[in-house]
Amino acid sequence: MRSPVRLGLAGSLLGLAACSPTLGNAPGPVAGGTLSRGQSAWSTSVPVRFVDNRVFVPVVLNDSVSAVFLLDTGANHTVITPELARRAGIDATTPTTRAKARMAGGQEVDMSVVRLGSISVGTARIANTVIAVYGVMVTDPTGKPIPVDGFLGLDFLARFSTTIDPHAGRLILELPGAR
Repeated sequence: MRSPVRLGLAGSLLGLAACSPTLGNAPGPVAGGTLSRGQSAWSTSVPVRFVDNRVFVPVVLNDSVSAVFLLDTGANHTVITPELARRAGIDATTPTTRAKARMAGGQEVDMSVVRLGSISVGTARIANTVIAVYGVMVTDPTGKPIPVDGFLGLDFLARFSTTIDPHAGRLILELPGAR
């Protein structure tokens, strides 16, 4: 039996370099708000899918567009595909700014950075944030593509205590200090 895995701030897929300052400090509340002394703990749990030791998470953009993201602790920022941007009504052709990203293999790529109304995982919701738009692709060990709409990065995950429970097939997000 496998135990739940608590994620640290390490990973390997994507990190943005030389970003606009607005990308690093995305404003917006977290669902559940902040806890004050005496309030009960807040958490949310969602089912996840595991493929080749990767975790795929259901997300909702702008309160209406469902998608599947790869949970990526190596990505400093959340990244969505251009196709998902179109489905969510996000104009990636006129980005808020542009940013350079360094891929795991060392290659630098140019990405659009756009404002997003909201991103939610379960009842965890961050409003008025910025994300990157890029044609991400995930493959299995044989090179076969695995459908994915984006990478869920640390700009979202670091706001929570994040636990993956592989036995239950769940991702659990809690507000820091909520235990």
